[in-house]
Amino acid sequence: NDYNLLIPNSANESEYILAYILDSSPERINVINNYASKVGLKVKFISAHDDVKISIEQWLSMFKNASHIMTDSFHGMVFSIIYHKNFSCFINSERGAERFESILSMLKLENRIITANTPIDTTTIDWENVDIALQKTRYKSIDFLKDSLK
Repeated sequence: NDYNLLIPNSANESEYILAYILDSSPERINVINNYASKVGLKVKFISAHDDVKISIEQWLSMFKNASHIMTDSFHGMVFSIIYHKNFSCFINSERGAERFESILSMLKLENRIITANTPIDTTTIDWENVDIALQKTRYKSIDFLKDSLK
């Protein structure tokens, strides 16, 4: 809800795939464009390395309003989860594959990992189960902190 307060009300855009890619490659671009053609949606590409700068508010809005998110960014994956968006992740070993795998495993979303050779899972994520898993993990974390501070 705090993030939503930063996003100005805007007119509903047509449906799109948000591609938030930090380490672009021809293979990744090809996977994204092929998926977009298959589902009939346009793609909005953004990257932290683009010359075109967007505001935090615009960045959040793009995540909130996307139909599907394709990313190789840990934070892109996290905001996909925060906004309950169907998403696909390219794992980038140089950016810490373990943290992607850890969260996806905890939430039973390993099927969201894609490569140039894997099909993209188009099923809708069961957000109720994801939220339950997140809540359990939050409780464990709070209990751990409380025990550590005794």
